[in-house]
Amino acid sequence: MKLIELFKIINVITLLAGVKSQEMNLIPWDSDAQSLYTVPQYLKSTQAKVASSVQNLMQVYCNGESKETYYGIQNPMQTAQKLIDDQGTLTNTKFQSSEMFFFLSLRDFHTNFVLPSPASCFSWIYPIGLDLASSNDLVKNPKVVVKTTRYYSFSNQPKGFSINAGDLVLSINGRTPVQLFQTFAPFAGGANNFGGMRAVLSLFDARSGEMYGPPASEFVTYVFQRPDGSQYTWTGSIFAYYDPQCVNSAPKVASENPEKDPVPKEKLNPYMGVTLDAILGWKFSKPLGFLDFKQTPDAVLGYNIYNFGKNKIGILQLASFIPNTGQNTFIQILISLLQNELSQTNALIIDVRNNGGGLVSLADFLPQIFGGKNIQPMRFRALATPINGNILSNWPDWAEAYQDAVAKKQKYTSKLLSFNSFEDANALGNYYHKPVGVWMNARCYSACDMFVANMKDNKVATIYGEDPQTGAGGANVIDLSFLSAYAPAAFQDSLPAGQTLRVAWRQAVRKNGKLIEDLGVEADVTIRPDPADFANTNSNRNLDKIITDLLSRNNIGIAGGEINFETTLPIKSTDWYGSNFQFSGFIKNVKTLKLAVDGEEVSKLTFNNITEKSNFFVADPQPSTTLGLKVYEVSGLDEESKTVFVQKRYFETLPLLEDFLEVINKNVAVNFAQKNKYSFISTKGNENVGWRLFENVLQLGSVNEKLTYSNKLDTKFKIFLHVQNYKEVNVILKVNGYFDIEYKNDFLNINIKYLTNDSDKTLSNRKVLLKQLTGKGDRIDDILISNLESEFFEISFEFKANEVGGGLEGPKIFDINFESVEKLVSEQDST
Repeated sequence: MKLIELFKIINVITLLAGVKSQEMNLIPWDSDAQSLYTVPQYLKSTQAKVASSVQNLMQVYCNGESKETYYGIQNPMQTAQKLIDDQGTLTNTKFQSSEMFFFLSLRDFHTNFVLPSPASCFSWIYPIGLDLASSNDLVKNPKVVVKTTRYYSFSNQPKGFSINAGDLVLSINGRTPVQLFQTFAPFAGGANNFGGMRAVLSLFDARSGEMYGPPASEFVTYVFQRPDGSQYTWTGSIFAYYDPQCVNSAPKVASENPEKDPVPKEKLNPYMGVTLDAILGWKFSKPLGFLDFKQTPDAVLGYNIYNFGKNKIGILQLASFIPNTGQNTFIQILISLLQNELSQTNALIIDVRNNGGGLVSLADFLPQIFGGKNIQPMRFRALATPINGNILSNWPDWAEAYQDAVAKKQKYTSKLLSFNSFEDANALGNYYHKPVGVWMNARCYSACDMFVANMKDNKVATIYGEDPQTGAGGANVIDLSFLSAYAPAAFQDSLPAGQTLRVAWRQAVRKNGKLIEDLGVEADVTIRPDPADFANTNSNRNLDKIITDLLSRNNIGIAGGEINFETTLPIKSTDWYGSNFQFSGFIKNVKTLKLAVDGEEVSKLTFNNITEKSNFFVADPQPSTTLGLKVYEVSGLDEESKTVFVQKRYFETLPLLEDFLEVINKNVAVNFAQKNKYSFISTKGNENVGWRLFENVLQLGSVNEKLTYSNKLDTKFKIFLHVQNYKEVNVILKVNGYFDIEYKNDFLNINIKYLTNDSDKTLSNRKVLLKQLTGKGDRIDDILISNLESEFFEISFEFKANEVGGGLEGPKIFDINFESVEKLVSEQDST
């Protein structure tokens, strides 16, 4: 096959993302539309710069060895060198298509060559949505069916007949499904047999011009077969979907200085967001057509309850690992759902089909909630190349692993490292105590792969697949902006005409030692729909099969222990000095119930008839006499003393109201010289590296003899204040200190939280940022706090450091003072 033909036909739907539809045009892909599609001209020197960036990118690409093993792909570094050698002899179109083809041949959706505008301003839409159906051999005899029809949106509708969901697709443009997969799978981007098949189906569904070329023709011809065996042929129009502003602002000739090229606005984002189906409102069959999912406050999470005989089955639909409410809020929403709406279900199925991934931290964090214990977070390794050595030097643990690998002449870093700690992966414990199944397919990719692996490898759930494997995206990803920041000698800040690159950087390794890349995660049971299931959107046959199998199995990971609280306890809550933690509820299938505080057992209950529900009451015998955070762990053991569940709660003890620091019409200082009753330090993880008072100075604990602060740090210094006449005054916060913080990576945030003015005096969850500091400064300006909402409030000095960089001193604070000043009359009136 000619390279230019591949340039015209390869695509993937899942890389398309949401833009405002009124700013886009939908037009037939005819000669007029095709005339708008161009690739800007690159000078030979510009081609050389792009090719050089690609070559350097392969020095950090972590999956080259796997691609060579499974697909026989030539060493990517050698291929990249050949492109360097050839670039001076290639036409501009040939140069772009050669680079694009090289990236697609890697069969790695994490590693992309993003085309320049105006080519990247386009997407293309086919009139028929496709899917895979069951067959006697999923590899050698795959069946393709109509999933949905879109021709009502197009001009050339069928005459005298209809195309129906569930009809078999015998050929597309003269190629049978087997021929399509054999021809295009090596260039469609999808890993393994099933990720490759799914990617090929996307070639003839919708494609983004960000990384794939246009269709070769304005029409597509299908041969279908109805359930009665009769066959029919139909030719439909392909439409282009493009952004006029993007096209009009794109350069005709790429500049030698990329910063001079106009950056098209509202370009399609290939990395996250909704698919074109959501943009255009196409009516795809729902994943469970007979069951409408109820929406939660987070758009990526839906749920419902399915009645299966005498059993109630909870169904969770997780569409992405990028929650729109943020990870912490998403976790709270999910736990509330399990404790309330889904608490009386007999089993749970988590639907992650078509989930393209997102946050690795969420994939590591979720398994504990569904019953996992001692969860091992996903581990990673990186290539031990000189360019990687420069980048990895910014992380002490990765720098050490790199140096060790170089000393031992190993290809990869010698030690497997996790992005998230073991403590974080087990920080909350279990909130669902019944059988759990995960329902996936080969469009489950990246963080979704990792979630399924964590659920399987930690024996939390049974894995059910529409395909025998997940999509096999086993790496974390970085783009050109990251590379140019940490390896500027090897990578430019930007490429011409909005072009960019991204690469699979650190390779994921499962708990069992296997890679995710190319292998994916194996289903315990494969259940693929029949063609008739697509025709009948009310079919629940496959779900019934999954439920029957799930209920027939012994509960994996937990032994059926169950705990329910009379009052739902939040993950984190606050209480006053001198109070003590207590709760009650009922328990079943548990012999022993234990309560531990900060790792020390303080209470234990024993139950005789464990098969019946038993009421319980447990409490911390000691009142809270230390300000700050306590971790309460509730664990249940069976008759063999095996732990069947663990739950954790975090309680923060606040000062009594009468101990709050009084701010009156004078300067009031926070006492650093001795322990007081109105402030405390709260550090996540190692307390020794968080805030500390040393020689009457508030500073961060050092990690070495150079007195530099730690990476991956989250620490707070909290002060509780009382301003009785808060409606009449403003408060000035004066901080005497300096800061030396890694710019735009680490931050010192000064926040305020109010206590309500009602009798309960609860602390609000609403945190208001007063000031944010990053970089270097020899002083901290005064902060005016006006329009106080309550007479009681908390001021926190919250320092957060990510895992990058290091070697800086951090902030140092010598004095903190508060001064109340009377409002002007005009201010009081406005208040």
